[in-house]
Amino acid sequence: MSYVISLIFLALLPLSPLVLEVMVTGALTERSITIVAPIYAISIAVSSRNKITFVAGIVTALFAVAAYATQANQLDQHITLRGLGGVAGGIIVGMTAALAGERYNRHVGEGAPFFEFKFSKNGTAHHE
Repeated sequence: MSYVISLIFLALLPLSPLVLEVMVTGALTERSITIVAPIYAISIAVSSRNKITFVAGIVTALFAVAAYATQANQLDQHITLRGLGGVAGGIIVGMTAALAGERYNRHVGEGAPFFEFKFSKNGTAHHE
């Protein structure tokens, strides 16, 4: 159960702005996915215990931000991020795969709980 909870909180919840955009507008813009991808990569990186995932997430995010900023700066008000949407989607899929693998090992293989705190009877949280 910790594995599923970890995927909900760490993989799905950060992508909720994209889901909401599709629900409200019926489409997903390249601009949205391109700006969410580096934020998502950083989120996965900092929640990782794996050094490779951490470094890959940070480096990937920095390159994605640089690519976005470069194109946005060059195209004035008519920003079309042709090609970057696919790259951003690839970043999201790749980072999700890394997260799923690492979290499987942590929660299924090692049996580690996702929430590492317990609530006492008076409602305060404490770490075990």
